[in-house]
Amino acid sequence: MKTPHRPTSSRIKKIRRRKKIKKIIKLVIFVVILTVVMFCFDMFGWSGSSDSVTIAISENDNVTVVCEKLEKSDVILNQNFFKLYYKISKSDVTIHPGDIKVSKNSSYKEIVKAIAKPQSDTITVTIPEGFELREIAQRLLEKKLISNEDEFYTALDEFTLTLNQDVTVSGKDMLAGFLFPDTYEFKQNVSCESIIQKMTDNFKSKWTDELDKKAKSLDMDVEEVIILSSIVEREAREAEDFPIVAAVFLNRLENKKPLESCATVQFILHERKPVLSVEDTHIESPYNTYQKAGLPPTPISAPGMRAINAVLNPTETDYLYFFTDQNGENHYSKSYQEHISLIQQFGLTR
Repeated sequence: MKTPHRPTSSRIKKIRRRKKIKKIIKLVIFVVILTVVMFCFDMFGWSGSSDSVTIAISENDNVTVVCEKLEKSDVILNQNFFKLYYKISKSDVTIHPGDIKVSKNSSYKEIVKAIAKPQSDTITVTIPEGFELREIAQRLLEKKLISNEDEFYTALDEFTLTLNQDVTVSGKDMLAGFLFPDTYEFKQNVSCESIIQKMTDNFKSKWTDELDKKAKSLDMDVEEVIILSSIVEREAREAEDFPIVAAVFLNRLENKKPLESCATVQFILHERKPVLSVEDTHIESPYNTYQKAGLPPTPISAPGMRAINAVLNPTETDYLYFFTDQNGENHYSKSYQEHISLIQQFGLTR
């Protein structure tokens, strides 16, 4: 009878090592599978409740900070999962400040979309160059920054703009030219006074000492510059026209001729007619520069820097007349006869 073979101690160690390795491999596989499952559950929003949470994203928050906030709010299981998704999905999302509102079972895709367009507690509004006061008020009303136009007008009448110790501007019609056209961001429920303050502060930042000195060298005060700039803003179209149009009006003022600006009559009509009628030019109004010499009493629009700089730096020319043809091109003349001849040539008659 044969004696049973007993494994040596070294063989026993090998067997034990193999068993240990198998256990480790099984454990690793289990952990990998569990991780993948957890990742999928988190990525597709299969875990968590439908409760909504609001997360505030600050100005300088990066992906890591946002992930920490998402994990802390139980929107994601693990911030490393989300960062991995963010990387492998090649998400090119600029993180903007604001509030994001997501549910706790949101998918990663939904979260990234929310981050790309966060809800903001600010309202953006653009005031174009050449907007009249009524148009500015309408734009603010459309954006729900004011409750009605009269409220805004009253706040303007109660506001005083101090440019320096010698110059103050007041009255809604005059201040209309100092509501600098630009894109602004305002907090919701902002007051009319704060809107006016921000827009006039913007003007003050643009009206430098150099511009003030230039105005004085032309024997003009800031109100006169803005009134004329508001007309130039509405009359000129192409960039090269601004300093020429400004020169025409300055030449007419110097020669004691009425400005005869169509824009001032359009301001009275509240209508931008392509061609004015003879009756239009006979309207009785201090803003009718066909009938009244000199500048109108207040600005007719909010001028931008292009128009302001044009008035302060006009082209050197003897032009006294101009008109705009059907294609939007300006034509300039030195005499009335030449002006009428060009108008007839282009078939533009009142």
